[in-house]
Amino acid sequence: MKNREIFLLFTSSIIIYSLVFDLSYLNIFNINWLYGNGEYQAYQIAFEFYKDDIWRWPITSNPNYGVDINNNIILSDNITFLNIIFKFISKFITSNFQFYGPWVLICLFLQSFFSYKVFFYYTQNIKYSFICSIFFIILPILLDRIFIHFALSAHWLVLWSFYLAIKDVNKNKFNYKWLLIFTIALLTNIYFFIVVMAIFSYSYLVNGNYNLNYKIKILAINYFYCLLILYLIGFFNMNVINYIQYGFGFYKSNLLTFFDSTGGFHLRNWSLLNIFDFKSMNGEEEGFGYLGLGGIVLFFILIYNLIFQKNKNFYKIFIFASIFFLIAISNNIHFANYNLINIDLNKYLLGIFSFIRSSGRYISVVYYIICISSFVLIYKYSRKINPLLIATVIIAIQLIDISGIFFEKNQLFKKNYNNLKSKLWD
Repeated sequence: MKNREIFLLFTSSIIIYSLVFDLSYLNIFNINWLYGNGEYQAYQIAFEFYKDDIWRWPITSNPNYGVDINNNIILSDNITFLNIIFKFISKFITSNFQFYGPWVLICLFLQSFFSYKVFFYYTQNIKYSFICSIFFIILPILLDRIFIHFALSAHWLVLWSFYLAIKDVNKNKFNYKWLLIFTIALLTNIYFFIVVMAIFSYSYLVNGNYNLNYKIKILAINYFYCLLILYLIGFFNMNVINYIQYGFGFYKSNLLTFFDSTGGFHLRNWSLLNIFDFKSMNGEEEGFGYLGLGGIVLFFILIYNLIFQKNKNFYKIFIFASIFFLIAISNNIHFANYNLINIDLNKYLLGIFSFIRSSGRYISVVYYIICISSFVLIYKYSRKINPLLIATVIIAIQLIDISGIFFEKNQLFKKNYNNLKSKLWD
């Protein structure tokens, strides 16, 4: 990739950043904005306890920040690898600082970067790949996470995994970049690690260039590597029994999540046009997956191609997406606010699924498969209309539909505490 393309990707990322965030947050010494939001405040306080503490074993230990389940930085919903890096750097900085503002920009840039790489691999067309990359930094599913969960803003890990899987599917040599992405995912958020590992495992299992024995060998070595990383960060030192929590079947997705424009953690309407707005259930904000009007157009393009295009790779991808879709909707399936199925799980199954209690988060895998597949199919099978024109129109529709978010960032970051007016504080 040339410097010009990288510059364009970074420029588009910082434009979107300025529209939904605030450029002043890039200043690492500006920490005031974090204390106007309960979630952000919790991340920053956990980091401050961690960086001011001595080094311990394992290096992720954070015993001064609460007790029991909060005694490790990886359980504070934080970005573990950045906490470790900046704990080293903090010895050279005399005042408090934050890295979350720059992190959001990094996420947007890497989101555009890896989406560009995916489309350039398929099309070898710079303009088309760049246009498609813009779509991937204006997705409601991504922007919603930025406003609540910094670690879960790293959707680029999913795109990077897809890119590696796409490149490796017809090769007969192990790509050692997988080890890097396993490490980053484990030190970012366990949900992303599960997705990355699933993409890796499935891509190697369906790779026809490997015999069964070699596949088992590759998978076993990589699983062992991940277990080693988990050991080094102290995962097995934690009381995992206490980590089993209520939530599976509640923090899930709805069957209409791709079309329901109202949702996410601020329960706002993401659509300016407001064509689709369905009722949903409490807890389904974790499984929010509104595609946007442009994304809905992509969805129907994909359905059309699944019906009329005969391609065996479609069905391999379809099976993989279906598995994650079933996990996301869980055992308690709703169509809008109508309960269709509620399957009782025995205590052992419920215990296993409790480790992924917010199963609705896995709707992102299906979400990205829809968007990637549709743009690729547009480029490959569009004959009468220029695919670049089609992609541009879809992105324009998407921008118009979600444009309300660009004018509401001040409300989304509005302080959520009351001033203390008692004379006692005077």
